[in-house]
Amino acid sequence: MEEMKSNALLGENIFIDRLPSGIKCYIIPKSGYVEKQAMLAVRYGSADSSYQIDGRRLEAPEGMAHFLEHKMFEDDKMAVFEQFTMQGASVNAFTTYTHTAYYFSCIDNFYENLGLLMDFVQKPHFTDANVEKEKGIIAQEIQMYSDNPSWKVYMNLNQALYHQGPLRDNIAGTLESIQEITKELLLENYNAFYHPSNMALICVGDLDPVKIFQTVNEGFMEKPARVAGRIFGEEPACAKMSYIEEKLSVSMPLFEFGFKETDFKSGLAGKIASSKILADIIAGESSPLYVSMYDEGLIDDSFAMDYLCGSFYGATIFSGASRDPIRVRGLLMAEISRLAQEGIDPSRFAAAKRKHLGKYIRSFNMIDHIGVNQVDLFSKDLDLFDLMDAFQSASIPDAQSRLNNHFLEESSALSVVSPMDPCLRAAAK
Repeated sequence: MEEMKSNALLGENIFIDRLPSGIKCYIIPKSGYVEKQAMLAVRYGSADSSYQIDGRRLEAPEGMAHFLEHKMFEDDKMAVFEQFTMQGASVNAFTTYTHTAYYFSCIDNFYENLGLLMDFVQKPHFTDANVEKEKGIIAQEIQMYSDNPSWKVYMNLNQALYHQGPLRDNIAGTLESIQEITKELLLENYNAFYHPSNMALICVGDLDPVKIFQTVNEGFMEKPARVAGRIFGEEPACAKMSYIEEKLSVSMPLFEFGFKETDFKSGLAGKIASSKILADIIAGESSPLYVSMYDEGLIDDSFAMDYLCGSFYGATIFSGASRDPIRVRGLLMAEISRLAQEGIDPSRFAAAKRKHLGKYIRSFNMIDHIGVNQVDLFSKDLDLFDLMDAFQSASIPDAQSRLNNHFLEESSALSVVSPMDPCLRAAAK
């Protein structure tokens, strides 16, 4: 049965329905908007390398979900990209730890493009030749990221935070792991995860929800349920190591200082909202700590913070460039300790809450942000209004509890990418 959710503060509606095929649809109407977008998400990401199906435990090579994303654009007649271009749309895809998403944006021919999106995701075309060809393309992508300091400092943080499991692995895999991928393995993983009941369709724009539901109902056929059960090992609450460093070609050290999530029992939307608000209280641009670190030259305009999470992982991360990342870590820990002892100032909490509410409300003016946000929330069993409600209901007691239980030194790690040339490092100081 179709459900319509409304939010008075936003003045927005979401139409949600799980169709007979099993696919879940989220329609966010944007009256008067010219651009339209559709995103088809699959709950299958790089972390799903171990899974169980039909009573069997299976292991996929690292990078399988990302490789499969690339190969879904193959067609035995005309490249999928060309088909969308001919209908006036741009198409792309991305893979994360928890999901893969295929999407297009257009002004006209929305329903024709929607049909094409549903069609190519349901009709994989794998051959020995096109799989071997793709290995070379993905190998280049892996090498490109291995030389990217911003990517390395993030991946190294995961190496330090997590003891085991897929979060320590590269989403695209390794040069060795992709060589293990065959058309048979691709089809096996496709059949395990690319089932309508494991998918969601998000449509945003000046659209008719009823027509979309009808179109999707006709475009997705019912299949016997055969969705894989993911297998994740137990992860200790403490970080594997407190510090990790790598030298690359940078002029100034880059850092990411992260606090590992340890509580996955309930209230994920509340954790997201309170973590983002708390990070802003600790070191947002209007905080005394930010001002003092900036004035001292310890941080610059690249300094940022965020809370990234899935249903089984998460971390609050402070990042940027600094001549002395270790001192930045010390100052952040000192401020966290002070807030834990003295309590959160009500005026700073109110200001941070207003800031994040305003930022979230403004995101509803951007078609692409709406779609990406809902895809990410779908992987967490949430919708856009769940997070809006969490920001609205955030309270000081909840934030104080979150501060005391999440921002723990033993569950934190600092990742640094430093200059290879000592002269550059000295100049940075």
